[in-house]
Amino acid sequence: MKKKLTGFDAGGHTHPEIRPGDRWKDSRGGIVIIESCQFNRVTYCREGYSSPCFCTPERLAREFTFVSSAPVACGEDIDRIMRTEGAERIRVMREIIRERGAKK
Repeated sequence: MKKKLTGFDAGGHTHPEIRPGDRWKDSRGGIVIIESCQFNRVTYCREGYSSPCFCTPERLAREFTFVSSAPVACGEDIDRIMRTEGAERIRVMREIIRERGAKK
């Protein structure tokens, strides 16, 4: 019996959705953290760099390897952030990030 290649089967590698806070690894093992993602531009920050870097989503998927996704925010964290305003909000967000890092 001859096998028919209809093309209905999925092929190739799947790429995770690019979200802010995700961690990706480049070919040399350096970790990058996604800051924002738009339809034609991904902004990421390399560890040890002071300024952000840019690339297309296609290039990110081609040249980087997905490491881990950003942790999902708890409802209480969001409420804590929304109760504050201005510069105080930035301080609260930094505290939450530090707390999440300490849990690992």
